[in-house]
Amino acid sequence: MDKDELHRIEQEFYRGGKITWLHFLLADKQKIGEIIQRDAFNEANKIMENLVYRKNAIRSIESIHVYHHPGSGGTTVACQLLWSWKSKVRCAVVRQSQEINTVCEHAVCLRELDERDQNICLPVLLLLDDCNADYTDDLRRELSNAIATKKISPSVLCFILLICKLSHDPERKLRDSPSQTVAVTHKLTNAEKVLFSKKGVQLKLKFEPEFIITFVLMSEELNPDYIENFVKKVFRNIDCSPITRLIRFVALLNCYIHDSFISVSHCEMSLGIAMHFDRTHYHAFVEHLSEEAKLVLIHLRDGATHISSIRIINPLVAKEILIQLSQNLSQGDIAMDLINDKVLLNHRFCRDVFLSFIRALLIRRNKTDDDNDSNKSRILMSAIDALQMLFVQKTRQMSPRKSRLVNHFYLAKAKGLNKIVHRSAIGDPFKGTSNERKLKWLGGEVWKTQQVKQLLKRVDGWTENGSLFTRGAMKDSKIRIIPQYYASLPNGNENVTFYLGFSYNGAVACDIQVME
Repeated sequence: MDKDELHRIEQEFYRGGKITWLHFLLADKQKIGEIIQRDAFNEANKIMENLVYRKNAIRSIESIHVYHHPGSGGTTVACQLLWSWKSKVRCAVVRQSQEINTVCEHAVCLRELDERDQNICLPVLLLLDDCNADYTDDLRRELSNAIATKKISPSVLCFILLICKLSHDPERKLRDSPSQTVAVTHKLTNAEKVLFSKKGVQLKLKFEPEFIITFVLMSEELNPDYIENFVKKVFRNIDCSPITRLIRFVALLNCYIHDSFISVSHCEMSLGIAMHFDRTHYHAFVEHLSEEAKLVLIHLRDGATHISSIRIINPLVAKEILIQLSQNLSQGDIAMDLINDKVLLNHRFCRDVFLSFIRALLIRRNKTDDDNDSNKSRILMSAIDALQMLFVQKTRQMSPRKSRLVNHFYLAKAKGLNKIVHRSAIGDPFKGTSNERKLKWLGGEVWKTQQVKQLLKRVDGWTENGSLFTRGAMKDSKIRIIPQYYASLPNGNENVTFYLGFSYNGAVACDIQVME
């Protein structure tokens, strides 16, 4: 790799490109400059050390949450943590496009690779960047089932989920769950300001300021006045060209849809540029851009799909561009222009992804400047309507297997009418935030509490050809019971005990244990 290529790779990152593993590799080999480690990295590293080096794990599956402002470097912090631990634990990146079962299978195989004892394996650190909550919960549940199936000791740490999520209030998330959360904001600490200042001096010796604009913006803590002046300076001679129209479209998507982009192929069609299929593909497109566009647009290339695309260098810059370029044309008019552009909508390459961004733009609600205290009831009513619609959709989409997971009543040791108790009778035996309590329920820790052992009755049963049964009132009768987690059933035909719960779909077995 020659000096020009190294120069391009480093410059691309400081212009707003996403961090890649190549950046870390080259930095370690001192081919490019060292990447700044923000305070949030040190905090996440301490959480990681506490989890990995603890003598006995509290849970087999733990979580570290990285909540970050748009464009503040939260993904970089998460990737730095993964890179720094690559020689101490097993590491992998989870793609939400993959099926849960496939991800779980690969994670288990990675953990057990070249290991003889499944109770003495290195834990696996899984990075989930901007995955939705349902996907994360389903993955956790599937991993829990796999651990139960393999009968791994509950005191062994098996998986750590590194969950990186965009948030408009990371500090509130940190207050809600300080023991497993780090917050990455635009504001720099005094120590970070020193690091950024030193790094700025080094970068300005290698690059022109306009080619490291994202770093400069971060050094200025993404100050709104600085961003406004920067955009005003860049677009002082704005025109009504097709390129300006394209920038409006990209800014609109980037402002409202996280991680959105427009493929270079779509841009070429919009600008009427002939298609290229060689290595000069992107360079041919760049030659048609104005100097203003070159400053605010960043080129991306997906490592999995190899799709070339563009976006604005920072979401806050996109927002300011949209404000300044919509003075003579409202955002609604820009949106209408976009969704009526048949050339973009009908272009077949990367069409599904592009349409998904348009769909999200039309559906997703954003709070407007006039949403103040005087009209909060209107916002509340619209939120209630949206929740009702989501509830109906969710109940229709919920599979029967998932619906069995919710038990409303349990079989107790008492007699008479007190023999059946509501879930609320168990109370909440755990302290901590709602998220921490939820993890303990999902991990099965509730069944080990003294309160549950004293209140609920264990039922005897047996497994037969992958199904669970218990005796009925009549002689030789048997009743089939649904296991809460199918993976918790023993592999062979065994005598078992369990707590009996009742859901809308029938009786459910919880905490299945093989009789000794």
